Amino acid sequence: MPGRNAARGDVFAGLKTFLGSKSVNPTKPKRINKRKTVGRFYRELAFECLRRKRGPHRSSANHDTNRLLQFPNPTQIQFKKEVFMSMSIKPRICAFVPALLSIFFVTSAQAITVSKNSGATTPNLLDFAAAFANHPNKSGYQNTTLDRMFVETFRATCPQGQKVSAANFSITVRKLTQGANRGDNDALAFWDTQTQIFNTYLWAATDAPGTTKTLNYDISALPGATGVNGNPSVGNGVISSPGNGLGLLSDFDFSFSVQDDTSVLAATLEYKCDGGSPGGGKKGLTFGQYPLHAVSGIATAACQGQPGPACNASQGDQFCATALPVLCMKPSSLQNPTSNTADPQHWSGNVIATTPAVSPTAMPWTHKSQVDAYCVAQFGAGWVVADFHAGQNQGWKFGAYGHVGDATKRSWVNIRDQANGNCWDQQ
Repeated sequence: MPGRNAARGDVFAGLKTFLGSKSVNPTKPKRINKRKTVGRFYRELAFECLRRKRGPHRSSANHDTNRLLQFPNPTQIQFKKEVFMSMSIKPRICAFVPALLSIFFVTSAQAITVSKNSGATTPNLLDFAAAFANHPNKSGYQNTTLDRMFVETFRATCPQGQKVSAANFSITVRKLTQGANRGDNDALAFWDTQTQIFNTYLWAATDAPGTTKTLNYDISALPGATGVNGNPSVGNGVISSPGNGLGLLSDFDFSFSVQDDTSVLAATLEYKCDGGSPGGGKKGLTFGQYPLHAVSGIATAACQGQPGPACNASQGDQFCATALPVLCMKPSSLQNPTSNTADPQHWSGNVIATTPAVSPTAMPWTHKSQVDAYCVAQFGAGWVVADFHAGQNQGWKFGAYGHVGDATKRSWVNIRDQANGNCWDQQ
């Protein structure tokens, strides 16, 4: 695309000038933090585009730009103006800025930490199996009493439209007693909707009471079983879907348990959010998935499916700059399985599949026909982007044959009767 390449060249030429000048920070000319300077350049370019879009009749534009960009003295403000005047900003540059901002802010996302080492726990009991949630004797941190179940939930918080993109968990535990039916068989487990997604034994039989250890896990790369006959060796685990466990945080709750002759001394969850446009911007509609039908295996794509949060049919729920799969469907007239008696009114008769993750903004897509064409390119003639009303025009969810490729991600769908619900127009 010649226009995009020209815009890219204009932007990076300006960035080179910005980095190469000793006037970037006149108060500290000998040392320049290039990472922060690149961020300042992109933010400044975005605000300059915004100012020009608003026009000269907005008297507050220059004041807002200088204040938000944190140029504290006239020399820096003058330098800012000179750089952007020399760039001769064209509309094509401003059109390219959102993608640059999205890339920069994703890579520079700051880690957020949730950590506890004392007091009572605050579990979401709906995440745990009944034997854990209803255990009569629960413990808090630093417990020294035997036969106490530890259940806890850490809650992540991300800006609207973003999700947890990386997470690390560490836990420090102390063995309280020894024996085959005592501390030796205690385990750490990660939970979601009453299912153990990950579990690991904590202790070797040779570990004496009072032994303390810290275990660390990259949630995006959880270990699989490495022990004999499928039993995990100490510190390793058994997981239902080996590898990426970030689906645990799709609803922003991270629930874990420790049995029951082991004391939890401290636990920490460190995570990062991304996926949203730092300057806001347009949003589009996405669906998640309900669990596959237990008998037939059919899929249900739904507004309230996992991962969350739920969709927003009128305004969209995910920023269009976010890369997510497209949920495509092949309109058909396939019979509803006879075993699907719970929700036959939402049966679509179609087949679904998902594409690689793409950003509608980056593609760029301006109307639905382009999204349909992408589905055709991925799966063949007759495929289109899935529709909010595919389930017999009921809306909110629909059943179909097929499945999604990555159940930890929501998927772009179309809604035909909401002007602000999509990343693209209907025509």
